[in-house]
Amino acid sequence: MLLILLLPNFVCSEVVTLTRDNWFQHIAGTHDWYVMFSQSGCPHCKRLEPLWVALEQQLAADGASVRVGQVNVSADNGIALTFGVRASGVPTGGQT
Repeated sequence: MLLILLLPNFVCSEVVTLTRDNWFQHIAGTHDWYVMFSQSGCPHCKRLEPLWVALEQQLAADGASVRVGQVNVSADNGIALTFGVRASGVPTGGQT
């Protein structure tokens, strides 16, 4: 299962930064993923940031096999377009 969520660009050591260079290496593994497609400067998304950091921390604390990853829409637009994500469309979410 891959859940795609569009959220702000943020740095958290537990959240995996997904790029075109490492996407398949991470996503093709045995974990389910919450993937955040983010764009810096989105005030609506920025307010959601603490929730997703807390989610990653709680999942890690619970030993869950779900990982949280982040894609910067501006830097890796190809990944975003694969899922129909436009930079102007954040925040939004969907499951695939």
